Amino acid sequence: MYDILCDLPHTRFTINSIGFSHDGCVLASGDDAGYIRFFDFPLGKKLRRLRVTTAVTSLLWHPNKPDIIFIGGARGNITVINLHVKVSANNDTIGFTSNIYLEHDSEAQGFSLRTGVNAPVDTLAYDACNGCLAAGVGTDIILFNHPEDPWTFGLNIPPPPMAYVDDNKLLLPLPRALRFSDNGRSLIAVYFQHDIISWLIKSLQPEWTIWPKRSHVGGACFSADGRVAVSNLFDGFDCYDINSGKHLANLPTPIIQSIPLPSVFIEGGQSILCGSSCGYALIYSGNMKSVLQVLRHGGASLEINAAAMN
Repeated sequence: MYDILCDLPHTRFTINSIGFSHDGCVLASGDDAGYIRFFDFPLGKKLRRLRVTTAVTSLLWHPNKPDIIFIGGARGNITVINLHVKVSANNDTIGFTSNIYLEHDSEAQGFSLRTGVNAPVDTLAYDACNGCLAAGVGTDIILFNHPEDPWTFGLNIPPPPMAYVDDNKLLLPLPRALRFSDNGRSLIAVYFQHDIISWLIKSLQPEWTIWPKRSHVGGACFSADGRVAVSNLFDGFDCYDINSGKHLANLPTPIIQSIPLPSVFIEGGQSILCGSSCGYALIYSGNMKSVLQVLRHGGASLEINAAAMN
C-alpha cells in the first residue's frame, strides 16, 4: 500500500513536467511561468528554484551525469543546466557546489540548444550509448549529437504521413513520447492521435509501425522489458508489446475530459501507475488484470478490484 508522504508547495502556474533524479533523492518540476523547482525526496523540502525564459514543457535528467538536466521550452529551445556550477554575472565559472542547495532563487545558468522550430518541446530522450539527445518539437524530431563537447545539430526526422481522422479533420502527428532502442540504432516515437513508429537513425526510415487499437493516442510511457502504455483519449490506456506489436491489455481509468493522461511503469515494471482526469491515480498490477490501489490526492488510499472500474 502506498501512503501520502508529503504535499509539495503549490504554484499558481500549471505544472507541465516532473522527474526524479536517478538516485531518487531529488524531484524536479517545470511550469508555465518558466520555473524549475527542485525538492528533496522524501521530505518534500524545496531545495532550489531556477527560471528559464519560456514556459517549461518537458524536462529530462541526464542518465550518466547526475548534475545535468535538460529543460524543454515552449519556443523550441532546450536549456542544458549544470546544477553544480556557480556562474558569476559575466558568465565566468567561479567554482562548483557540492550539492544543489541554494538560499535564494536564481536564473538558470546553462546553454541553449536551438531546434529551429518555433513550437513546444513536448518530449525528450537521451541515448547513453552514442551521446545523442532527441527532442519532439512540433511535428519533427530533432537529434543533437554529444559524443564530446561541443554539442552539434545532428539529424531531423520528418513527420510521418498525415492521416484524416474524426470528421475529416486533419490532425498533425505530434511526437509525445520518445525512447532509443537497440543501443541507439533506432528511436521509437509515439505520435499524438496517430501511431507508434520505430525510426532507423542512419536511414531515417521507419523500421516498424504499431497501429493502435483506437485511432486516438495521447501520452505514453515505456517499460524496460519492451512494453508501451498509451493514453487512448477514450477510456484510459492501452498497452502494447513493442517487439510483436500485439495489443496486451486495456487499462480503464475514469474519464471526465478527453485529454492525454500520464502513466509510468513502477516497481521495476511490476506495476503501472495511470493518471485520470478526476484528480487521482490508479496502480495496475503487472499482468494488467487488476487495480491494486487508487491514490487519492489529500485523502486516504483505497484498494479496489478491476470490476469496480467497469
